[in-house]
Amino acid sequence: MLTARLCAQEKQLKLPAEPAAEFQKLSQTDAQIVVRAIYALDGHMGETFAVTNGTALFLFSKRIGEGYQNIHLPFGEIGGLSVETDGAYSRLNITAAPRSYQLMFTAWDKPALERIVEDWQLAAGVGKPAGRVAGGSPDELSPLVIFCACHLAMMQVDGTIRVDEMASLVRAVKDPYAIDGARRFLQTDGLDKVLPHLKNLDENQKLCLLGNLAVLAMTDGLLRGREQEMLERFREAMEVPPDEARRVIENLLIKNNLSIFKSTADPAPAQPVAREQLTPLVAFCASLQAMIEADGTVDKEELAILSHAISNPLTIAQGISYLKEHGLDALLERLQKVLDRPRRQCLLANLIAVAMADGLLRSREQELMDRFRIALGMDEQQYEALFHTLMLKNCLSLFTEA
Repeated sequence: MLTARLCAQEKQLKLPAEPAAEFQKLSQTDAQIVVRAIYALDGHMGETFAVTNGTALFLFSKRIGEGYQNIHLPFGEIGGLSVETDGAYSRLNITAAPRSYQLMFTAWDKPALERIVEDWQLAAGVGKPAGRVAGGSPDELSPLVIFCACHLAMMQVDGTIRVDEMASLVRAVKDPYAIDGARRFLQTDGLDKVLPHLKNLDENQKLCLLGNLAVLAMTDGLLRGREQEMLERFREAMEVPPDEARRVIENLLIKNNLSIFKSTADPAPAQPVAREQLTPLVAFCASLQAMIEADGTVDKEELAILSHAISNPLTIAQGISYLKEHGLDALLERLQKVLDRPRRQCLLANLIAVAMADGLLRSREQELMDRFRIALGMDEQQYEALFHTLMLKNCLSLFTEA
């Protein structure tokens, strides 16, 4: 399904207790903007919070499992501050002689980062850079309309558009005129007139579109017949190299191949599961529930991923019960004993999806993700390949930026 989140900034991010206390001591004012990078300043797995109070930029950075280091940069001492988009990520470039920093955020964070740059420009008296100019003639298909048209065409491969498929597109694309424009264009001109425009998308838009079309085409985590042929037709029109497309699709197949869990017999719902009797299906449910609870709040979009993956509410209840009765440590200890490698990969991918479902990847979610990664026996390279694919697939803001 398409992801509905386009703007993480709709939610207010709060600093953890330690950097919050340090910020109050240094700033003596409230934070105006708080945004979280997904790596430490040195590029290792961890986090860096960028915080402003209108007159300075504060960086609170740490590796996973270590303490925070603090950097205070008054706006007047910053020589350069800019934001760049790099696929599913946004990069904040900071120059403050004699040091420079590059912080990697999700693309969802771009509006907050741009506000930081604007505050610095205002305080430092630096003129605003010229914004991007949209190219193309007025009657040319916009990237968002192309996105919608391709989805509508994929939905119609089997002759009908299902209600749930259309509802997913409506939730994902907030602009009803884009969907209606795509529908009318397909009716009057057909898909053959859309396909030539695909090669004009940038590389990240192509991979985002391809990933979303692949998910739409999957049934029970598999690509079949006409859907696979249509997906290949889109790939050729986008001129995405086969190896690159295969990498994206394989990572999404890992996440969506839920049949490897559903084939496991459900335990009797009336019976609690003993610690040593944990089954793959209950382990899957308990793990996703642990990630849902990681940030202290239960988001409906996170719950939707679990209920979509496992339709039997009794099985979900048993996973929740196992987590409550035996605890997270016992669950992590047994994962490699009860899950084979394909199931471990599928679980990790779905944990990433849950963590990103509300558009914010918080400290506790990332720390818990790393604990699961280690418990599942996955190295950082495997994790980052899955993370990058899912992040890029969910980054629909690539099609809406002016």
